[in-house]
Amino acid sequence: MGASSYLSQNDHRIFGLEPMAIIFSLPWALLMWAMVIFFVALLLLCFRSTNLPTRLPVAVMSLFIAGLITWCIHNAWESSADGELWLSSLVPSFWSTSRQVNSTLRRKLFSLFDLGSDRGQPSPHPMHDIGGGPSVRAHGVVV
Repeated sequence: MGASSYLSQNDHRIFGLEPMAIIFSLPWALLMWAMVIFFVALLLLCFRSTNLPTRLPVAVMSLFIAGLITWCIHNAWESSADGELWLSSLVPSFWSTSRQVNSTLRRKLFSLFDLGSDRGQPSPHPMHDIGGGPSVRAHGVVV
């Protein structure tokens, strides 16, 4: 069976050759995801159950590998204009996302600890006033 007859037999009337392309690309894609998951598991193992002399070289090499992966993705992009577009949109999106996360965390922490509403008021809990002066107990009695 020749290549043209094989392709014509597997040509779907609606989807064309896309299902066959997906089937043939699955092993490679699953291999890539398996490598990513293995790398994450290895990093979790190294950073959770080791000491500082082990963590430092692993962190340095991980950053080096991440830089190489980013460099390969950048160089393998189809055209230089698309690569520049990817890189220029990556940095602002990273900073805007980090600002959004920072403001959300700040709001949640302020609401969780109710910071900002009782400034200057004595704390009702006896352990919050560690100074040498009088402390206010939970029932409002000054000792």
